[in-house]
Amino acid sequence: MKLAYVQWSDSYGCSSRWGDLDPETVPEELVCQSVGWVVYETSKVLTLVPHISPVPDQTVQGCGDMTIPKCAIKKIIYLEKEVADQGDEG
Repeated sequence: MKLAYVQWSDSYGCSSRWGDLDPETVPEELVCQSVGWVVYETSKVLTLVPHISPVPDQTVQGCGDMTIPKCAIKKIIYLEKEVADQGDEG
């Protein structure tokens, strides 16, 4: 797995009730930033997991996985080549 910084555009909304729409209000793009381990990647999606725990002689466990559509990704910067060994202290 590789560690990556991902900049991506998200969908959002603010309406929780019915109201008048103002055609003069121009919404802005919501750009998000995430860092995590790339655990799955295809031509259509990328799955990041920010928290992992490599356990010796077992599979890697993770928490907080998020799948981002590739069409929403603006930038990917890979930060590390592989998962650090559990015994590494820095």
